[in-house]
Amino acid sequence: MFGFEKKLRQAFSETGIAGINREIETSRQDGAASASLWELLQRFTGAPEFLKDLERLEREIPAKGLGPVAKEFLERIGIEVVSEAPEWTRQTGAPVLFYGNHELGLEPQLLAALCARNDLSFVANHFVQNLGPGLQPHIFPVLARRYAKDSPAVLSPVEKAIMGEPTMTIEEIDKMNRDSLSGAASNISQGGAAGIFPSPGVDVSGHWYPGLGKIASDLALAHPDMADDIAVSPIYFEQPPVADLCEAVRTRYQERREPGKTYLNVKFGAIRSLREAARLGQTPEEITERLRSDYLEEFRLT
Repeated sequence: MFGFEKKLRQAFSETGIAGINREIETSRQDGAASASLWELLQRFTGAPEFLKDLERLEREIPAKGLGPVAKEFLERIGIEVVSEAPEWTRQTGAPVLFYGNHELGLEPQLLAALCARNDLSFVANHFVQNLGPGLQPHIFPVLARRYAKDSPAVLSPVEKAIMGEPTMTIEEIDKMNRDSLSGAASNISQGGAAGIFPSPGVDVSGHWYPGLGKIASDLALAHPDMADDIAVSPIYFEQPPVADLCEAVRTRYQERREPGKTYLNVKFGAIRSLREAARLGQTPEEITERLRSDYLEEFRLT
């Protein structure tokens, strides 16, 4: 079983969700011991069929666009957004830096579905780009130093199961992070949109990584003539109950019927110009902390 887990991680790193699905199908055809596990998962959760549908949707991104595919994905698991994005956020060519909470992992899909812009990209954990080639052009990968192979941090079994054994050095991670933040800034300077979630996977009131302030300060320095035209937009995403999401996946992919609706609200906060955001501090850390403080106050999260 542990050997099969290693195969799944390797398949995911090489060919994304498609690789995982191929390994699952191979185990079924070969009658491997792991096949019974996947049969049980399908019977009680619908997870294997869910992965197949994810692969299909990911492959459709280049043809259909990120927004329409994200909207279809949310509809498939019963999520309906009851709010609308401001008109300007849906205009291709309007440069904007979005930022907000990121607790369960659906926030990028919600933002993509609302904005329906194919020039929208995200600063995201580097394993996200491995989901498939259709998603890769929309991802600027980053990684915390603790996941470096020369880091003194001790990873938990869960972290190792998700991330695999570390393969990058601290120096390599630092370079990747710099390149990705520069890439996000460049995308915005060319009229695109980028989303960054400075407190991924944790309570948004906690520590924020300074990548948000780094993008703002770098953009202001490199493109002072655009500082009044680039919007910096805070967003708060309501979080769906995990139990409801699991039930929706089971209903759709195990029972093969329409799941019940989960209604979510996405709140767009007061917009700053890039010039205003960059003046909030002297360093990326100071800018990020000020944006964090204002975010918590605006959305009454303190």
